[in-house]
Amino acid sequence: MDIPATLPPVLAYASNVVPVAPTAGGDQATALHGLASVVLDTTGKANDADKLSAYNTSFKMAVTGQFRSLGPDDRHLLNQIGNSDTAQAVKGARATYETKMMAAIQRAGATGASHGQTLGAAALNHFDSLAGSDQQLLFSSLNAPDRTGATPFAGVDDWRGQMAAMGGVSTPIDRVELSDGAKALMGGTNAAAAPAPAPAPYVTGSVASIRA
Repeated sequence: MDIPATLPPVLAYASNVVPVAPTAGGDQATALHGLASVVLDTTGKANDADKLSAYNTSFKMAVTGQFRSLGPDDRHLLNQIGNSDTAQAVKGARATYETKMMAAIQRAGATGASHGQTLGAAALNHFDSLAGSDQQLLFSSLNAPDRTGATPFAGVDDWRGQMAAMGGVSTPIDRVELSDGAKALMGGTNAAAAPAPAPAPYVTGSVASIRA
């Protein structure tokens, strides 16, 4: 499968990556090695923003099936990306967000307040309390692509607009991207919502999903 023309140029940050000879899908393996050299960089050449961008690109390529022809060694490298510090940081940001949303649901249930209004306000308040780099980590999770490559939001401003619009809604909206546990607290009122995008197919042992 051809790599899309929009793929960022491969960065030569490979000094900390164990060389692995591509075994299948040469173009995909080349792209993977370039992305891995950024995500896994320990030399300081790649900053956190570089690593997150490369991680997001690898996630999108994986979830849309562009790495399906990789051999076992290259899949191991993909697994390293899925277990990287950047991947863990994204997962941690999402876990904290989920905790905040669960607390908001419980407050709404206790006070009889609108789920939509409470969740929208809680999402924005939490997001605005974060440093810029942490906002990017969280939004990476909230806006993860599905198997077609489509993302839920056009950008941060679109997400913010959706959360603000929830102020006048009396029922929960799946655009908040809640976990199954959070949805269960709502008593199944999200039954008609669209299903969450599927996670990237990292191999066994990696972070299977950043959607919590």
